[in-house]
Amino acid sequence: MSPALPPEIEHEIFTFAFQNELSNPINLMLTARRVHDWLIPKIYHVVVFRSTRTYPQNASASTLKVYGHHTRHLIIGSITSPISEVLSCCPNLENLALWTGASSWSDDLGLESQNALTTLRLSRLSIRLGRLEGFDLLETTDYPGDNTGAQEQAQIATNIKRFLSTITHLDVCTKVGRLSEISTLRYCTSLTHICLFASLPPQLLRWVFDVCNKLEVLICLITRSTGENEDALVAVKSDEALQAKINGESEGLSQDEIEKIVFVRCNGYGEDWENGARGEEDMWALAEREVKRVRGSKNGVSGPLSMFGGL
Repeated sequence: MSPALPPEIEHEIFTFAFQNELSNPINLMLTARRVHDWLIPKIYHVVVFRSTRTYPQNASASTLKVYGHHTRHLIIGSITSPISEVLSCCPNLENLALWTGASSWSDDLGLESQNALTTLRLSRLSIRLGRLEGFDLLETTDYPGDNTGAQEQAQIATNIKRFLSTITHLDVCTKVGRLSEISTLRYCTSLTHICLFASLPPQLLRWVFDVCNKLEVLICLITRSTGENEDALVAVKSDEALQAKINGESEGLSQDEIEKIVFVRCNGYGEDWENGARGEEDMWALAEREVKRVRGSKNGVSGPLSMFGGL
């Protein structure tokens, strides 16, 4: 079908239509081949594999082999294909949420998956904490006799360190109870934003700030809903007494460090990730705005809500 409008205008029209028909862009794609070619990069810009939702609807490892180079944001939550196969189809990923159940770095992340993951140059990562624990021990694993296995393991550890060094935003999406669970943070040398559950022991805050010396925002996440009609995403504020308690029980955080802490209540974790991937407000944007607000405030104390009560 020959276009009736100049290509630039037609492109704008279909782009607008796509942005308002995210749930079912197939009809738009069937309009003409040129429209299909325009929309494919937009459709596969964000790919979601969750137990409650797959987007695009026909997304699979097979379709990603063709279109995965367009993908910049990816959730792997519930999927039947090997993780390594999916990751290898998306070489230009910038933002990855790896939410499949696992208790350690190697659980359902075999050598192929680890190698595929460490070839990526991500800036944002959301991952179950167990997968960031203990991989550096691979460097010192002692194999009797032939040391080929030890060399391979050491190379994996080196690759993982390089992989972590590009991360600026890290969402540690499980609860932290001990230092060993976040010791890997020392390899995240570019980290400026981190999200941890609000149950984090207060004594670990001092260590996080010490090891992450570029940190600008520390989100303490509250995911428990407190009411049916409350906002899905909100920064929870504090008062002077609670802020003083943070100072007293976190081994002397500076005022500058306290101002970087934002308690965020998020009642739609996966939805929030998708909002951010599509350029809408997410917890990171909310927290950044709150830090700026606190630092720009000249009257009173506007710090974070204490993690030691009232949640």
